[in-house]
Amino acid sequence: MSRIKQRRELRRRFALAMEELEALNASLRDAYRCFNGGTDPELLEACILEISALHSRRSAALRNIKSMDGDKIKWQSR
Repeated sequence: MSRIKQRRELRRRFALAMEELEALNASLRDAYRCFNGGTDPELLEACILEISALHSRRSAALRNIKSMDGDKIKWQSR
């Protein structure tokens, strides 16, 4: 694969990963709003579980983005 194609693919993957991160952040804000506005114990428990799951997914997305940055650095050094 040529360097130009590699660069384009990296940019495309990075843009998709950033979109995913933005969507996760929006979902996390919504889950916190639900938690802060809720009074029903079952609803609060569901919000807590959703917040926990979203935090885990957000951490994975951040690791993915950081690994792409590492790929970029490795690629530029070649």
